[in-house]
Amino acid sequence: MVTIIELLSPSNKRHGKDRQKYVQKLFHFYESGVHLVEIDLLRQGARVPLVGLPKTDYLAMVSRSYKRPNCEVWTIGLREPLPVLPVPLLRPDREVPLDLGKALRSGKNLTQSMR
Repeated sequence: MVTIIELLSPSNKRHGKDRQKYVQKLFHFYESGVHLVEIDLLRQGARVPLVGLPKTDYLAMVSRSYKRPNCEVWTIGLREPLPVLPVPLLRPDREVPLDLGKALRSGKNLTQSMR
């Protein structure tokens, strides 16, 4: 596994067992050396456990295994276009752009839109 793309669901953000499992899964990903792309298009619930995270409607985060604990964060306002996110691959391969707006407008799931 090279990169995990997580599109958050309400159970990932609601306090309780599902949230605890999700946070544990995140720490497992961090320790395993895979890259992580997390997309949070839900306005309610707890955000990812990052220090200094600004208040925003939506959020996207790219955590490259070789740059941890640092990551890139995109704050997205309700009326702003969705960003194009870099999807990290194995070095020396170049990152692949993931156009969130186009992927969601097309009605396809994210894995199909990356092919």
